[in-house]
Amino acid sequence: ALGLSIATRVPLWFHVPPDLRLVAREAFVIMTVAIAISIPLDALGGALNAYQRVDLLSLSNAVRALGAAAGGATAAILGGGVVAVTLAGASFGIGVHYLRWRMLKRLVPQLRLSPRLIERDRLRHTVHLSGWFMIRDTTAVIIDRMDLVVVGVVLGVKAAAVYAVGLKLAQVTLRALLPFTQLFF
Repeated sequence: ALGLSIATRVPLWFHVPPDLRLVAREAFVIMTVAIAISIPLDALGGALNAYQRVDLLSLSNAVRALGAAAGGATAAILGGGVVAVTLAGASFGIGVHYLRWRMLKRLVPQLRLSPRLIERDRLRHTVHLSGWFMIRDTTAVIIDRMDLVVVGVVLGVKAAAVYAVGLKLAQVTLRALLPFTQLFF
């Protein structure tokens, strides 16, 4: 809800020209929804980490980064606008959770997820604690992706697509190696 309410103000904060304000709002809403879906599903990545399968976690991170870069570039080359590029990246960001689910099911065939398995009495404590994690994750996304938004707003979609490919390729190594470095530090 917070992200959706911020979406109405984003074009004003970044001095987006009036003819691009709707597009900027739509792109921000797409990213907000993708983050809202991804935050709880990141538990699947945490489970892979708990099973010490950083190889699978790194592989899924690489698939997400390369897929988002390729999808965004393809959307831009085919004439899609900022919304299409954002949707392509967000789709891979959400889709990687299915890949992680399949990886976990191979590791733990009896694994089940269901809303009825939620312990209602622990929900309040968990929501309170995860609020802090949400703030941390949201700021990390802003730090990692704000430059792409600025490039898109200032230079246009094609320049943002080229920049996004370079950005994603640069981030692939970091994302692939991060789980391994967490083992040691």
